[in-house]
Amino acid sequence: MMNRSWGVGSVLVVVGLACVSVGGQPLVVPNPSFEEGQEGPAGWRLSGGNGAWTQNGADGERAITVTGNGAAESTNYWLSESLAFEPLTTYRLQFRARRVAGSEGIPIS
Repeated sequence: MMNRSWGVGSVLVVVGLACVSVGGQPLVVPNPSFEEGQEGPAGWRLSGGNGAWTQNGADGERAITVTGNGAAESTNYWLSESLAFEPLTTYRLQFRARRVAGSEGIPIS
């Protein structure tokens, strides 16, 4: 088992998401730039813990954030609506992220 040391930090997803099948058509990701919504980004929900729908986007106005300290009880993430993945198909996930605070950590997609 790998032992990891995690620091407190925030990760900001600053640009929309793209998920493309290798050699095929793009997979439609709901609200990929996080611009749509009233109380939060339409098509996305925070699993729990610390996170936000902010106005710190790189290209658009909106972005999403998560904050944690690496402990299992602080793990959280944004979850999209179901995606129509095809069996036996390879996909490439693209996104941009930045750490806006903290000393260590890694985003996991």
